[in-house]
Amino acid sequence: MLFAGLYSVGRPRLAGGPCVKTVFPLPNGYASIFLVPSARPDGSFELVSPPGAFGEPGFYFVVRDGDRAWSRTVAAMSEHLHVYLEGSDLHADHALRLWGRPFLRLHYAMLPV
Repeated sequence: MLFAGLYSVGRPRLAGGPCVKTVFPLPNGYASIFLVPSARPDGSFELVSPPGAFGEPGFYFVVRDGDRAWSRTVAAMSEHLHVYLEGSDLHADHALRLWGRPFLRLHYAMLPV
């Protein structure tokens, strides 16, 4: 499985602070996700896209038709990433939920080369 996307810092209008913005290309548009970052007491890192209203952090679809574009939040979708060290290897547990139910779980291991 291959995921290709763009990552940057972004801040939706109603966000309490900066977010990690990810953008994934789709036919006739893209998905844009604003994830709220936080450090956990154990030293690990968390990124969460909560279900929310337009202008808040969360999951958005953008559809383009020529010079016109439409954007809509997908409040039914939420995402959670937990990034942590295990020994000297960096790991991430990634869970996506739709209508509060898990539909995809991924585990990444980033090993030094």
